[in-house]
Amino acid sequence: AQADPSLEGRMPGATTGPTSPSGAGAEDDDPAARTLALSVGTLRAGTGEKMASVTVRVVDTSGRRHETTSDAEGECLLEGLPRGTWRVEATKPGFVARSIQVRTEARAGAVSEPRRRRMFLMPSTSVHGRVLRASDGEPVPGARVIAAGHLSPGLDARAGVGDVWDVVETDREGRFALARVPKAEELGLTVLAPGYARLLREVEVQEGGPSSREILLRVHRGATLRGVVVDRRGDPVPRAAVYVYPDDDDMLSMDPRGGWSDGTRVILGLAARADTEGRFAVHGLAFEARYAATAFVPTDRRAVDVVGLAVSAEGVVPDARLVVPDPARLDVVVRDEHGTTVEGARVAVAPRGSSIWPEEVARSVDAEGQRAFTGLGPGRLVVHAMADGFLTRRETIELVEGQGRRVELTPQAEALVRGVVVDGEGRPVAVGQVLARAVGQDAHASARLDEEGRFRLSGLPPGPVELSLGGRDLRLAEPVRLEAPADDVRIVSRGPTRVRARLVLPVGTPAPERIRVGL
Repeated sequence: AQADPSLEGRMPGATTGPTSPSGAGAEDDDPAARTLALSVGTLRAGTGEKMASVTVRVVDTSGRRHETTSDAEGECLLEGLPRGTWRVEATKPGFVARSIQVRTEARAGAVSEPRRRRMFLMPSTSVHGRVLRASDGEPVPGARVIAAGHLSPGLDARAGVGDVWDVVETDREGRFALARVPKAEELGLTVLAPGYARLLREVEVQEGGPSSREILLRVHRGATLRGVVVDRRGDPVPRAAVYVYPDDDDMLSMDPRGGWSDGTRVILGLAARADTEGRFAVHGLAFEARYAATAFVPTDRRAVDVVGLAVSAEGVVPDARLVVPDPARLDVVVRDEHGTTVEGARVAVAPRGSSIWPEEVARSVDAEGQRAFTGLGPGRLVVHAMADGFLTRRETIELVEGQGRRVELTPQAEALVRGVVVDGEGRPVAVGQVLARAVGQDAHASARLDEEGRFRLSGLPPGPVELSLGGRDLRLAEPVRLEAPADDVRIVSRGPTRVRARLVLPVGTPAPERIRVGL
């Protein structure tokens, strides 16, 4: 993985692109937005101990901040949060944690229970290295090194946000130091530097103190694609997200903001942000390769792709002019089967095949069960309607450039399954989870057991359901079948299955000091 001419990394796993706001008034346009409490669950180190004095901070998309500290039991409570989407960060010297995203909602005339989330902190360490020119070993100053839990295009990457652990630039000698990375973790390193092809590299961080091994990252010469993003009238479109990908990659052509994996490699596009005049520069293209380019503006309006951008052997590539189509409008109405407004309903729209999680971009409906989305791009979209107590309703529609459309969605009420898991002696099983599958339907659910062995399964349609257990030492003679909804379900685990084996060695073979047996 020294050179990266085909935009291929070697770190397995899927990646996701940045989320986009969905619709005008992207957060909460109700000036009298209600509040609810947010409870961040127990903060535990890798050993499972409860952690006190952890700083917990929540930040919304407009920059509003709330901060508190966990108590001796690792618990903290944040109250008075206006409804909206919040990023939750947890920090403590010597530890790192992935940030999570929480959306706070409140139903009219009701007191909402605190929404609980659990975060896990991991011991941190530091790694250092150099970025060198592959041709002669000379240092590359000003290179951007992104350390993350997975490889990504790197657009707007910031330390502590999502799976990004640290973002640094190399000094005049090409040196860099990543100060906040988790121990005993595989890191995805992305190196971006003007005039060089992007480098993707997988690095394993060993247990113990700071890594004494210097990581050498060698980059090859690369090209830069420059251009401008404009609308149909030729006016510049500021701050658009520009993506460049191999023009023969069908997967990335569907949505270049993410990536895909074949199990051993991750294939990603390149990304950059246009300036206030719509101009952009995407670094990291490989010589003698062909690319396509596109751009996205809120909300998921995509420019017409420019294909066949060939990079010469000298690194020359023609400028690209990306044209964003005129916006379309979508009006969504959410009501139940009786035609009544569904309180607390949320709606999300995303291009078909997109890597965007609907829950992260969902917006609340108004008192009439309606939500308007403006600035949408033409093409096929998937509309999602979600609400507590209802199954998610999805519908694929086609939007025409510059026109509007109205869609009515009727989500189905969900069926709850509640119960308890006990062992053969009737004692509650406090570790593990219950798995559910709706018979004859594509619906699944899971729930973790609490300290008293209780569980609550949601998101299931009414009808026959098959239950099983997940977790170490949890066994069922056969899956449990019942009709949902159901209360007071009692599941008895058989306990662990023990296997006794004997290893026979050939005559005259000395017995090894250690034998590892796996099942």
